[in-house]
Amino acid sequence: MVTILVAYASKSGATAEIAGWIGEALRRAGATVDLRPANDVMTLEGFDAIVIGGPLYMGKVLKPVPAFFSRHRAALAGKPVAVFIAGSSLGKDDPKADEHGRTVAEAPANGVPVVAVGLFGGRFSSRNVPLIGRFLTSAVKEEDTRDRAAIETWAGALPTRLGL
Repeated sequence: MVTILVAYASKSGATAEIAGWIGEALRRAGATVDLRPANDVMTLEGFDAIVIGGPLYMGKVLKPVPAFFSRHRAALAGKPVAVFIAGSSLGKDDPKADEHGRTVAEAPANGVPVVAVGLFGGRFSSRNVPLIGRFLTSAVKEEDTRDRAAIETWAGALPTRLGL
């Protein structure tokens, strides 16, 4: 049985929930899964593959994702890696947004080969925006564009894509 680490960064819990859905789908596919916040991962020893992801904020992926790649660069070079990002501009069949999302998702890898990229809708709430920026988002209170079925389909295909 293969062991897959699903590491994530999450600001308001929406991406942590996506990581959980990915973990559930991988378990149904027969993998052993360890689900952890990216900042809590100290070693990649014992994992056959890595799935890492985070939300898209202001055009960038949350900082724990690039920090994860920097901290584990040597170990990642010898393991299959998949990356996912979530954002309210993604998952809407918008080729330009998806192209930008793919670039943002792969950028933290900085040379580490990535075998699969998942681009998913996200959850936006103006409650999570700093007070100074709320006037810009006052028309949008809550938007959840996450598609659990699409996320689980992507995750269910990962063992094959990761070569496991």
